[in-house]
Amino acid sequence: MLLAHKIELRPTKQQADYLDRACGSRRHAFNQLLAHFNQEGVKWSKKAANEKYQELRLEFPWYAEVSQRVTRNTIDDLHDAFTHFFRRVKKGEKAGYPRFKKRGLHDSFSLREKPKFDVDGRTLRIEKLKTRIKMRQELRFTGTPCQVTISKRAGKYFASILVDTEDYEPKAQSNESVGVDFGVKDLAICSNGKTFAANQKLKGSLKRLNSKQRALSRKTKGSNRYAKAKRAVAKLHYRISNQRSAAIHEVSDYLTSRFKIITLENLNVKGMVKTANWQEQSVTQVSVS
Repeated sequence: MLLAHKIELRPTKQQADYLDRACGSRRHAFNQLLAHFNQEGVKWSKKAANEKYQELRLEFPWYAEVSQRVTRNTIDDLHDAFTHFFRRVKKGEKAGYPRFKKRGLHDSFSLREKPKFDVDGRTLRIEKLKTRIKMRQELRFTGTPCQVTISKRAGKYFASILVDTEDYEPKAQSNESVGVDFGVKDLAICSNGKTFAANQKLKGSLKRLNSKQRALSRKTKGSNRYAKAKRAVAKLHYRISNQRSAAIHEVSDYLTSRFKIITLENLNVKGMVKTANWQEQSVTQVSVS
């Protein structure tokens, strides 16, 4: 079984510089390949992408400053993007053509080959980085690490490590079924009387976010104050994301560990808050195995 564990990294200044350069190299290679295949008459194929990639390595020798797989894996990333695009076009769905990567937005890179990295306790080794990076905690699962994805968000670095493991035991459900009603005042109310209160700290964070975003809009782009305000907004976005995840995980863990069948009342809660039309739309039943 493949399970992923996302762990915060504690890199030194030199290690953080390497990770930033790796993210930049991956973004640059992806955009160069996409720009090439966006040209009229140039059709996508992995063979043609490999040939173009070899030209890019000669044109941009600074790719060699980081592991070759950082930039080489962009071919697989772009192949997946085009595959999904053509599949959606064939089905008549909204296509979603591959987009260029932007600096500072979803910065990441992956190493999918086992010799290119390894985990030892609370440290991570990456190819062409001389020192091991400290991790905030050890791997949660025992097994063989198969892939690592390094990402950066709100000034923090994370490693999502995919592990091939048998160290997983689903929680045994003690009850047959439960009904869940999502509300406006409370986050969720279960048919057995269990209530999950709304996250008041999240509401406070959302109010602060509005204030910080208005302050950011008044700054001059490119100035130091703009950069400082932008970092503050990014950090608050990250905090809000964590607060939402914590609330959702609290509910999902309680339900999946105790009940085999979960019935959810599917209401347009956002619409209920904005208008007075409280209309029941449907009831969804989920089976937990």
